[in-house]
Amino acid sequence: MGDQANISLEINAAVSGSPIIPGVDGLNIVLTGGPSQSSMSSMTIINGQMKSENKTTTSYSFAVSGSRPGDFIISPFKIYIDGKTYQSNSLKISISKAPESPDMKIEQIISPQSTYMKSPVDYIVKWYLTKPQIHKY
Repeated sequence: MGDQANISLEINAAVSGSPIIPGVDGLNIVLTGGPSQSSMSSMTIINGQMKSENKTTTSYSFAVSGSRPGDFIISPFKIYIDGKTYQSNSLKISISKAPESPDMKIEQIISPQSTYMKSPVDYIVKWYLTKPQIHKY
């Protein structure tokens, strides 16, 4: 918990629309990038026969974070291309609490809780050592 995972979705076609993001109770899935398109062209000549191939890939990026521990199934992402529905595979993700230590506690503070683009945000991390160890070097 507190971390995020990234999902990349690549479609071997030129796509203008965005995929439908599945809703999963306990998970927050957010589009972080895309559509990003790349094209590749290749040409081969074998025994005087010329063959050319064009390939376009459309990519999307998503961030996934959990609001509670547990095992979750992310349903397939769906996208409509030329009147047809295409979908990805489903994904399984496990979220657990960060391990706790009796020797150290960490506090994270983000201020302000909501902000605007290009506004400053303070991110403060405090470490509390319950059993300080001093090492001589």
